Amino acid sequence: MKNTFFYCCLATLLSCAVRPQTQSIQLLSKETVGFFSLQCDGKGDSRSEAETDAKRFALSQILYNGLPNASISDLRLPLVEDKNKLTTSQIASANRLMDGESMNRYFTEVAWVDQQPMKTASGEKMQRFRMKVNYDLFRKDLENQGVVRKFGL
Repeated sequence: MKNTFFYCCLATLLSCAVRPQTQSIQLLSKETVGFFSLQCDGKGDSRSEAETDAKRFALSQILYNGLPNASISDLRLPLVEDKNKLTTSQIASANRLMDGESMNRYFTEVAWVDQQPMKTASGEKMQRFRMKVNYDLFRKDLENQGVVRKFGL
């Protein structure tokens, strides 16, 4: 009887435990032509660090992985078919576009969703943001840099 009580208490405690989060991205809606609303997580101790990480994560997902559960075909497939086939100069160009102040031009709105940060599996703080992405501008800059082929040609 004591063992049964002990196992019930243990199972209850384990089911109530906080589960660490992993970084995620989700398509919320298509706004106007070329603009999409996303919800994305960013890691960082401060809000600005987490926001920068969320922006970089969103652009990286769009470029290299796509959003497999997206209902909009533009985002379902990645812009780059095979990351391993990119040259080092193409990767450097893509990284320049997704880094620092140049990255901010692809986002028209960024809003903090949860005021309380979550914890990742490694113990880092993670915060959720809702953002509007200018997909057409990002794709056009990648085309001009030679990272992706020009669409429609």
